Amino acid sequence: MSAASRTDVPSPTQQPPETPRQRELLDHIRSHGVQQVLDLAKVFGVSASTVRRDLDELAQRGLIERHHGSAVSTDERVLTTWSSRQHTHPERKRRIGEAAAALIAPHSTVLILGGTTTDALLAALPPRSEFTVITNSLGVAGRLAYYSGIEVVVLGGHMRRTELTLLGPLTTAALQEFSIDTVISGAYGVDAEHGVSRTNLVDVATERALLAGGSRLVVLADASKLGRHGAARLARIDSVHTLVTDTAADPGQLASIRAAGVEVLLA
Repeated sequence: MSAASRTDVPSPTQQPPETPRQRELLDHIRSHGVQQVLDLAKVFGVSASTVRRDLDELAQRGLIERHHGSAVSTDERVLTTWSSRQHTHPERKRRIGEAAAALIAPHSTVLILGGTTTDALLAALPPRSEFTVITNSLGVAGRLAYYSGIEVVVLGGHMRRTELTLLGPLTTAALQEFSIDTVISGAYGVDAEHGVSRTNLVDVATERALLAGGSRLVVLADASKLGRHGAARLARIDSVHTLVTDTAADPGQLASIRAAGVEVLLA
C-alpha cells in the first residue's frame, strides 16, 4: 500500500486530552515536573478525587505516568522540568552546594549523580580542584570539562533525555570497575522511614546500584525534600553517611534522620 493511499490510524497511546481541564493539567505537569495530587487540587480548585480521575485518564492515553500520590509527564522531548527545578530554592541549593564541595577530599574518587543540587556543588568547586569524578550524567561531565585538575570518567548506558543521564546494564557493569570513595546524589525525597526516594520507576535498579557504589553516601536535599517520599526507594536511610540540607529544615525530620545514624550538615 502506498503512503498516499494509506489511512492513518490513531495510536492507542499519546492521544490528546478530552477536556479543557485535562489539557491544563497536562500543560502544568509538563511545565513543573513531578506534581502531587493534593497540590494539583489546590491549583485547579477541584477535589483530589476529581484530579485523580483526570490523571487516570491522562495515564490511559499515555500522556503521564501515575505514581503514589503524584504524576509526571511521559514526554521525553519536554526538557522544561530541569529548567524549572533550577529556579526552585536557588539560594538554598547554592549554600548546600558550597557545603558539599568542602566534603570532597583531594585526590579522592567521587561518583557524582546529575541534578540541580549537585549542579550547585559543581559551581562551588575551587578552580584548582584535584580529584577524580565518575558520573553517569552528561551534564556533570560538561560542567567539569574546564577543570584541568579533575579527571572525569563517564559511565556508559542508555540516555534518559529529560535528565541527560545514562542508565541500564551498561552503566552498572562499568560501575564495577571502580573503587569509589564517596557517592554524592540529590533526591526527590528523604525521610527516616522511606529513606532516599524518587517518583520515576524506570531504571530504579541502576540508580540503586549507583547510590550503593561507594564507601560513603552523601545526599544533598533542601528542606522541601525532607519528609517527602516517592514510589521508588533508592536507599535506606541508614545507608546514608551524610545529609547536607539547609537551615529551613523541619527539626522533627532532622531528629528522626539523626536518630538513624546519619550525620546532618546544615548550610
